[in-house]
Amino acid sequence: MKTLRFIYSNGLSDCHKTKALLVRSREGGFVTRNCLRCGKPGYVGPHHLPNLECEFCGGPLVVKLLDKNYCYICGKCDRQWELPSLLPHWTELFQYSGLLAPGDGSFT
Repeated sequence: MKTLRFIYSNGLSDCHKTKALLVRSREGGFVTRNCLRCGKPGYVGPHHLPNLECEFCGGPLVVKLLDKNYCYICGKCDRQWELPSLLPHWTELFQYSGLLAPGDGSFT
């Protein structure tokens, strides 16, 4: 999976209750889910990540947290992909709308 993908979040955006697109938000692999109506980012948890199939063997991919980044792993053919490496950067699709990440000072 070297080509960037448009992967939609499970569930709707918090702001407009519409589809949200997963995007790479920062270096280091921070991923957000941005509202397709207004572009506002939201936090991503495991429940926001859709079920995907391996493009090599068709097996189901499992989501794991590795080194602070979500990773899709195929238990059938043992391939894995870090989620941020699959996604477009937010600047390619949306205007700036800040969201604190862990380590940004006042994040709680």
